[in-house]
Amino acid sequence: PLVKDAHPSRPLALVPGRSLAGLCPGLVPSLRDLVVVRAGSTIGPFIATSLGSAAKISCIAGPSLEHAETEVRAIAALHRGDVAAPPDSSASRLLDALGNSDAVHLAMHLRHRDNPMFTELVCIDGAVRLHELQAVGAMPRLVILAVCEGGRALAAGGAAPADALLALGVECVVSSVLDVDDGASAGLMPALHASLRRGASVAAALRDLRCADEPSALAAACFDTRGADLHLA
Repeated sequence: PLVKDAHPSRPLALVPGRSLAGLCPGLVPSLRDLVVVRAGSTIGPFIATSLGSAAKISCIAGPSLEHAETEVRAIAALHRGDVAAPPDSSASRLLDALGNSDAVHLAMHLRHRDNPMFTELVCIDGAVRLHELQAVGAMPRLVILAVCEGGRALAAGGAAPADALLALGVECVVSSVLDVDDGASAGLMPALHASLRRGASVAAALRDLRCADEPSALAAACFDTRGADLHLA
């Protein structure tokens, strides 16, 4: 009944129980056309808030991903943001970006663990575990995990790496629940950021992309927005 009464222009806060932890909202027909925010808790600011037009945006490409550098350079050009790609995408560069940016786009491998706080972000010179990000201090308000199923939990009904980032203080996380390779991500993510530049919120931009008559629509349906919706304006 709640989905039946939902309006396409209003955000729908989705709070799945443990049995629906693996739900991919973009692939559910009754949710596909809606602006869906997967809540980090039952209480939160579901109306989109602003990052601000002067937001600092950093983009990092990890190793062993053929299309990641093309993706992050295209996105950084849209925002006039900082960019790091191999051989410069080191662990220290990642930590610096996370500690000094309003939004961070990560096109890098994740090594999943049963406990998502031990999930590793793979850099050119090693890996950073998510629990190590506690040392960063203030986290970015928005983190986009472009590859490696950052929204999928290994343990049935458990938390995903995206949920761990919310617990660390990130307000909004975009992540894939299903596998999306870096080629598909490179075709999708610049379009997502272009939509953000035009004023759409994160969740609305994802909705528009998965409903578009474009090759990237299926990839867009594999991603969700978690925490609080945000926009740039």
